[in-house]
Amino acid sequence: RAAILATLMLLAKTARRRGHFWRSLLMTAFLMSLLNPLTIAYDLGFQLSFLAVVGLALFTRPLTLYLDLLTSRIWTLPSWLKELLCSTIAASILTFPLTVWHFGTVTIYALLANSLVGPVIPIITIIGFPIILFSLVFPGISWLLQPFELILRYIVFITSWIAHLPYADLTIKGIAYWWLIPYALALVALYRFQFNNLFLKDRQ
Repeated sequence: RAAILATLMLLAKTARRRGHFWRSLLMTAFLMSLLNPLTIAYDLGFQLSFLAVVGLALFTRPLTLYLDLLTSRIWTLPSWLKELLCSTIAASILTFPLTVWHFGTVTIYALLANSLVGPVIPIITIIGFPIILFSLVFPGISWLLQPFELILRYIVFITSWIAHLPYADLTIKGIAYWWLIPYALALVALYRFQFNNLFLKDRQ
């Protein structure tokens, strides 16, 4: 599940045919539900992964445009840093309400954690996952997976280190869920921002 959704997440950043991406995403969810009909309703890992992919597909572009607008008159961010920040925030936007709902906590350093771990995830997904598949057929090439152990150790180290930082989690108890309404409206406004921005560029 993680490999499939991570691959779709990468496609969401690069694919130009957005309709094809959405069909692929829905088909993936459908096939997973066939394997286990309770996945969509009760598998929190699937829900978080699915929402992260949707958030990435919907909000990476408007966040990038908004960041360009904010920083254009002050400083110019490197393209790799801009992409990393916007992708990280976009993937977290839709998972935030679900995390608060189930755990009642907010991770203060989530952006830092994702920024440090995110760049190495494509390495595991794009290179490591195919090697795993081929090693099932050709066990002799399993030694090629040894370098990925260092990457996994790095991920574990970063997440463990950040989890032990002071005030790593903010506990939210007794929150009224009406706040989802203004939150949803803010997301709609953010998504519409890209169209307004493109319209102004066309007028210019």
